[in-house]
Amino acid sequence: MNIRHILAIAGIYLLSPCPTMAQNPPKDTGIKSSSKYMKVIETFSQRTLPGVRGMKPVTDYHFIMLWQNKLAPSPVFWRGDNGWLSCNVAKVHKNKMPKAKREMQDPDYISAGNGPIKKGDTIEIMPIRGGKFPIPAEIPVEAKNTLFFKTAKSNWLSFPLKKISSKPDIILP
Repeated sequence: MNIRHILAIAGIYLLSPCPTMAQNPPKDTGIKSSSKYMKVIETFSQRTLPGVRGMKPVTDYHFIMLWQNKLAPSPVFWRGDNGWLSCNVAKVHKNKMPKAKREMQDPDYISAGNGPIKKGDTIEIMPIRGGKFPIPAEIPVEAKNTLFFKTAKSNWLSFPLKKISSKPDIILP
């Protein structure tokens, strides 16, 4: 075999369609988008830098939403870069203290107490670390930066988050 034969074989191999290179169309998982259930007010991540050497920083995500359905979300899960996490959901309201008088870490939204979530409530969804919750078969593996939830009368619903801003780090002493 000479160099021409080798180059011809390599060219044919590179130009021929390969089944592993074919793009499969996305399969229908039956999960509906849920833009009619909630509206984004603010989404952000914030790192906490520990005051102890050798400990790794922790990144928390916060999703402030306006709930637009009469049935409360339960359960809520976050599918981010670091896997499948369960979420806490709490009612919140805007912090009325002027920013100039607040400490740097004081949040823009504070707890509004317990009680059932109803249409028009502002809620904070926070993924929590720990726990082992299996991913339901209906959830697509390729979904990233997406909230998944159910209501009392629905199947799984998805709410993709396109932009998550970063707030300044919290530095512990």
